[in-house]
Amino acid sequence: SGIGIAVLDSGVMRTHATLVTGGTSRVKRNVDLLKANLSTYLAGVDSTVSPAPGSTALTNYEAAITNDSGAAQDPYGHGTHVASIAAGSLVPFATGNAGVAPGANIYDVRVFGDDGTGTISDVLEGMQWVIFHAKEYNIRVMNLSLAAASGQSWVTDPLCIAARRAMAAGITVVAAAGNFGQTSSNGEVYGGIGSPGIEPSVITVGSVNSK
Repeated sequence: SGIGIAVLDSGVMRTHATLVTGGTSRVKRNVDLLKANLSTYLAGVDSTVSPAPGSTALTNYEAAITNDSGAAQDPYGHGTHVASIAAGSLVPFATGNAGVAPGANIYDVRVFGDDGTGTISDVLEGMQWVIFHAKEYNIRVMNLSLAAASGQSWVTDPLCIAARRAMAAGITVVAAAGNFGQTSSNGEVYGGIGSPGIEPSVITVGSVNSK
């Protein structure tokens, strides 16, 4: 209860019934990285692009990505589905189960478009936003139900590096194993775990049942 879970996905519908408790949404922020202007959290003292606390760059950046009152906060639906698994509460007269942590707060960091696909650069920027705001919002968990094919070792893969950075900041990172475990003819694929699920410091979630 009270712990913040950042969901980097296709968005989260703030008014979804399972995420509303006592008439108040537990989705505390909705930000859309697809609307971000050029900015970098790693630029040091460059005040034109580095969103340092209290800077004009930070104010402009946050204004550009805010989606708290967006009409379509999750056009694809996947992020809301994931958020309800993580923190959904029981809805009166409905069947089913509550989420894993029905008292937790959700921070929606949209990195996927209307079709459920996105870019690694947007995911990296979303991860930086979470790290930047982790202490402010008590974000203790970052969920990445996404996976990218990687031709690199986890040591140098950019998503893995970002995940390690989040772990070093005290955030538990949960990542999807990906959907590359079988061929089209149902054959087993070895080494089919996607990035950042290949990063040893994250909790990688998968299924052993293809059904």
